[in-house]
Amino acid sequence: MSFWSSLLAWANVPFVIALGVAVVFATVQMSGLLGVLAGDGDSDGDGDADGDGDADGDARSVFGSLGAGKVPSSILWQVYAAAFAFAGLAANTVYLARAGEIPTHSLLWTLPLGFVVGAAVTRAVAPPLGRLLSSKREEATSRGELVGQTGIVISTRVNTEFGEVRVRDRSGHVVRLIVRARMGEIPEGAEVVIVDGDDTDGPDARLYVTPLDTLSP
Repeated sequence: MSFWSSLLAWANVPFVIALGVAVVFATVQMSGLLGVLAGDGDSDGDGDADGDGDADGDARSVFGSLGAGKVPSSILWQVYAAAFAFAGLAANTVYLARAGEIPTHSLLWTLPLGFVVGAAVTRAVAPPLGRLLSSKREEATSRGELVGQTGIVISTRVNTEFGEVRVRDRSGHVVRLIVRARMGEIPEGAEVVIVDGDDTDGPDARLYVTPLDTLSP
């Protein structure tokens, strides 16, 4: 069995798939098509009412045990998948060189090996990647830091129950936030300022806005 034909062996399928998905995703990401497929250019902060417009929150929760800090989860899982794949393929290549074939039951040790190597490599590269990728534009913004920022109403209206605005936070991210008005209604397209927030940064926190022109002299 040659190396290339061994890639189609059942013992190598999980690793080939993992590597293929990581490579395809990285290619799409670098080409800029990912942003088009995901939505508009404001997708960095879309749909998360707490203003954490980055995937860093996901990285901390899902990959926190791997030492993730400020590294987007989309990058971490690619690193993990690539390390997992290369470890499994390398182990099977060594076995192939010695035995001339790769039995399916080799997955009993290559899969655990791939998981361990993937975790170890991801844990090792997360800190330097975090330092490389970190910048003020990539830092999450708390609700408290959003008070005083101006934005545009993008929902039909903002009333005392519900509304949505587009705001550029202090780090430069464009985020979409769920807000309320203290009184009355604010029409779509109006420029507003975030004036207050109760239980700031809590799970039930609310942000309140008022028309910017009402604050003008």
